[in-house]
Amino acid sequence: MTPDFVSLSRRIFKLHGELRGFCSELGRIAIALYDERDDLLRTFIESSDGGPLFSHYEVHLAEVPSLRAVAVSDRPRVIEDLQAIPETGTMHDRLIREAGFRSSMTLPLRSRRRLIGFVFFDAAVAGYFDPGTAARVMVYARLINALLVAELAPIHTLRGAVNTAIAFSRFKDAETSAHLERMSHYARLVAEGVAESMELVDERIEFMYQFAPLHDIGKLAIPDHILLKPGSLDADEIEVMRQHVPRGLEVIEVLVEQFDLDIIDNLDVLRAVVGEHHENFDGSGYPNGLAGEAITPEGRIVKVADVLDALTSARPYKRAWTLDDAFAHLARESGRQFDPRCVEAILARRDAVTAIQDRYRDSC
Repeated sequence: MTPDFVSLSRRIFKLHGELRGFCSELGRIAIALYDERDDLLRTFIESSDGGPLFSHYEVHLAEVPSLRAVAVSDRPRVIEDLQAIPETGTMHDRLIREAGFRSSMTLPLRSRRRLIGFVFFDAAVAGYFDPGTAARVMVYARLINALLVAELAPIHTLRGAVNTAIAFSRFKDAETSAHLERMSHYARLVAEGVAESMELVDERIEFMYQFAPLHDIGKLAIPDHILLKPGSLDADEIEVMRQHVPRGLEVIEVLVEQFDLDIIDNLDVLRAVVGEHHENFDGSGYPNGLAGEAITPEGRIVKVADVLDALTSARPYKRAWTLDDAFAHLARESGRQFDPRCVEAILARRDAVTAIQDRYRDSC
């Protein structure tokens, strides 16, 4: 794992160490991000004694009334003794209890009043968060909120800049917002399925999910008569179309420079998403003919997600494939176009794929 993917984690780990200097029983700090579009709360970063309790875990906020109440009240929630309250039966509740934590303090995280997540503090003794301790923890909670906003704001700026460019181009006719939503959600499904074998932490998966919709940004530079051609492309047109990958990397570098976005810690993830999503696992792809492990996990993951949605979407030049046919194609091309682990991961999530298709349909 490279430092590009852990800089925010390291800052949280450091803050945890500092806080334990005067809150010695504080054994865990965890951050979960909230996606209001899907009402989903997802694990993001955790600093905990003995390693993270949760990884690649998500839950609808509507299914957790206690957290929803924290968000509505915009006030911290303190539980004096976790062992004394009734068990909820959730995995979160079970693991916290089994880890031996007795008391907790939870605060909502916000950006311009919009809920972006929660931060959880857990201690090994009951009644730990007395007014003095709670006040000290609050200071660090606000610092964590500021760090999180500073980390995510440049990404939102970059995506906003790209969305603006798309809105004023014909590219919007070729790549619908529904396609971008579907493929980014497929990418998350694949990433969660290969997280253990590819050593992907939640932080890295989150940034890949955020950047996945930008994978084809280079098509902004492709002439309309090729980009929007209703029939098959000839050899020369295919070569022009393939230039969208290097042109996409150029576009990203221009946007990063123009908007002073070089502070984004995970630009390597973005470059991999844009630059490698047409590489094939056997080395027959483009633009660099990378193969196997030479292709980043992001490149291999986004490729499967992008192809799956391309196959199952109707276009002027083709009908939409059935999910059965698309899955069969992925299976046939496993080991050639696609990393077999990525194929196996998406094939195992058929119900989730169907749910994504139902939620993000192309408008007629």
